[in-house]
Amino acid sequence: MGKIYEQLSIEERTMIQTQLGLGIKPAAIAAGLKRSASILSRELHRNGWTRPKLPRGPGRPTVAGGYGAEPAHQRARVCTVTPRVERRLHPGT
Repeated sequence: MGKIYEQLSIEERTMIQTQLGLGIKPAAIAAGLKRSASILSRELHRNGWTRPKLPRGPGRPTVAGGYGAEPAHQRARVCTVTPRVERRLHPGT
């Protein structure tokens, strides 16, 4: 029997966003979620997260480096519904 793959839930994505905002490293977040670091790395890359370059000065802090849990979850749901390749044989033909 093959592996069973489970997508990230909205709760996990919210934890990722919160912990990124606190400055926790992605590998530590993945360990806390009991997920592979590569899963988290792909999720962040896919949804526009950028690693902070230098410590910022005073002012308003960035919001998790551009990662948003809700848009990421909506994008993942759309990607699971739409097939990658269009069907060759259409119904009714």
